[in-house]
Amino acid sequence: MKVEKIRELSPDELRGKERELQEQLFRLRFQKSIGQLDDAGKIRDTRRDIARVKTIIRQHRLRFQKSIGQLDDAGKIRDTRRDIARVKTIIRQHDIERARTQGAEAKR
Repeated sequence: MKVEKIRELSPDELRGKERELQEQLFRLRFQKSIGQLDDAGKIRDTRRDIARVKTIIRQHRLRFQKSIGQLDDAGKIRDTRRDIARVKTIIRQHDIERARTQGAEAKR
């Protein structure tokens, strides 16, 4: 399914499309389990279509939240998590370096 077609759908149509694709994926997996599925690539394509639809739904939701001013906190949370991850990386690197220097001193 083309992204352009997905973007043209309304939020309700997107949710319906997601349900439809989930049901199709279930049927394809069932067909695979009983050996009736000819093209296993259909499962992969359906999973990717589901991901595309979910991505567009998420983009709609973020656009709406941004328009009403709820997105500011989400950005701050993301930045804080990123900062925490950076600090943890620095601490880990420091611990590794300290272990190396202590190991070198022990060999002397």
